[in-house]
Amino acid sequence: MLKKQTVLLMVGLLAASGGARGAGDAKWEDLFDGETLKGFRQLGGKARYYVQDGSIVGSSVPRTPNSFLCTEKIYGDFVLELELNVDPNLNSGIQIRSNSLKQYRDGRVHGYQVEIDPSPRAYSGGIYDEARRGWLNDLKDNEPARKAFKVGQWNRYRIEAIGDSLKTWVNGVPAADLVDSHTLTGFIGLQVHSVKTDEPLTVRWRNLRIKGLGSHTWEPLFDGRSLKGWHALPGGKWEVRDGVIVGTSSKSEKRHGMLITDRRYGDFTTRLKFKAIEGNSGFYFRVDKVESDVGVHGFQAEIDPKNDVGGLYETRGRGWVAKPGAEELAKFFKPQCWNEMTVSAHGRRIVVNVNGHKTVELKDDPSRLEGHLALQMHGGQDMHVQFKDIEIMQKRSDRDVGLLPLMFEDDFEDGSLKGWRATDPAAWRIEEGRGANVLSLFKQSEYKPQVRSPVNIDLVDQDVSGSFVLELKMRSTTKDYPHRDMCLFFGHQDPSHFYYVHIANQADPHANSIFIVDGKDRVSIAKTRTEGTKWDDYWHRVRLVRDTRTGTVEVFFDDMGKPIMTAVDHTFTWGKVGVGSFDDTGLYDDIRLWGFAK
Repeated sequence: MLKKQTVLLMVGLLAASGGARGAGDAKWEDLFDGETLKGFRQLGGKARYYVQDGSIVGSSVPRTPNSFLCTEKIYGDFVLELELNVDPNLNSGIQIRSNSLKQYRDGRVHGYQVEIDPSPRAYSGGIYDEARRGWLNDLKDNEPARKAFKVGQWNRYRIEAIGDSLKTWVNGVPAADLVDSHTLTGFIGLQVHSVKTDEPLTVRWRNLRIKGLGSHTWEPLFDGRSLKGWHALPGGKWEVRDGVIVGTSSKSEKRHGMLITDRRYGDFTTRLKFKAIEGNSGFYFRVDKVESDVGVHGFQAEIDPKNDVGGLYETRGRGWVAKPGAEELAKFFKPQCWNEMTVSAHGRRIVVNVNGHKTVELKDDPSRLEGHLALQMHGGQDMHVQFKDIEIMQKRSDRDVGLLPLMFEDDFEDGSLKGWRATDPAAWRIEEGRGANVLSLFKQSEYKPQVRSPVNIDLVDQDVSGSFVLELKMRSTTKDYPHRDMCLFFGHQDPSHFYYVHIANQADPHANSIFIVDGKDRVSIAKTRTEGTKWDDYWHRVRLVRDTRTGTVEVFFDDMGKPIMTAVDHTFTWGKVGVGSFDDTGLYDDIRLWGFAK
């Protein structure tokens, strides 16, 4: 599920940069000035961090949790180089793309860790998922890397993180080579592991420098409303219901039901959510259409209610190439529930993950290198399969608001409204939508504001300081009329001081605009806006970008390239963010808030 996981989003464009894949003309930047800890903050335990002889020193403190000295700046794609020297009895690590979120284990630092391991195990340079999944790329099968680390001496590390590719080197020797897209951005942290000994053990870091290479993010391949960008081959029925692609077919239908992308793809990383209710299915990639009952030839990542999920099968080729066993499958697959699948195909390397668990990796596969993506229903079976949130990883290129950490995320799958503060809790509940749980404003609130302003408000119970980005899916459930609306709130400091975005069918002085409530009735402050934003009975993707440096506000509706309204105002630079409506009802899902907590 999405809730209480930490993911970060790049909401700005960093200069494209060099040294690694797509590095261009990026320049090295020092992470450490050699004299102070400026630009760092400590999280987790109480280990001591200080500067000595041009190095950052981390000194252990007994019986305290793992400690982390973390960059205040967030990074996505980068090349990081540094030198380190660790006590032979101390475990340590370098966190990359890591996060600390209030909703996740009470702020515990979690994310990728490049290991510093002076023990006989000798996994230095391996990649461990701190406070999440554990080892992702150990070094048990990489003897040259295990021998590269020099215990009791200075060691040189190089770390490259580009898209879903994570690579490390220790003293020039290749160590980890991981394909994983669980987290695309985050801070860098220097770890001092917890110890029981009273004697201080130290680790030292020096010559820390980084090349920022921008970032990648996820963009939708399915708009949640239609099958635009896809076409079906004969066999079964594909339709969109409540934001979900639903495939159904009967046993009498011998043809495979195929829903195929109009576009062809070469190298890519995709992810999707699926629910296999009845019958065998799959996610096809790099396939070609053929005249047969099967419809296509090529690879499929297996989707099934019970068996082989995440395996790779080559239709009209080699058949089964790889698949997880039943015991392994039971560790990660959730039958009759929503599961997330990720497929990475770059060159001849193919990696499949299901719910964050790697099911298949082929490093030099001889199959085709380009073709369509497709969703499948198997012929000759009673079929019912569902898909949603189909996305592809792309290089981020956006307005320069910088990289922001994820503060809050909720998909409501745990059925809880913890972390929310409503003006009238009785008007809000969790109910079914998009094939799962969503937040519902199901009736008119009895809240009476002090000044003319919206009455239906539900706020994330944390204050945001400075710039932020809010993304979510919204659906109006009210009868159609000119002021049919849904709202977003931000800078909410108290009931009479806040901003709100009013997205409505028809624009006028009181509708489809950006408003400020500053101790008096709301006032429109929109600089630009459309003549109206048409609501219907479908789900829509909405994005609110607030840059407090420039005072700008931008609101996007389905089209993330062109805002439907903008404003410039500097009045409120902090406050709560939330959702609601002036006086209508609606549904909300997949809410993500990036920014810094006040």
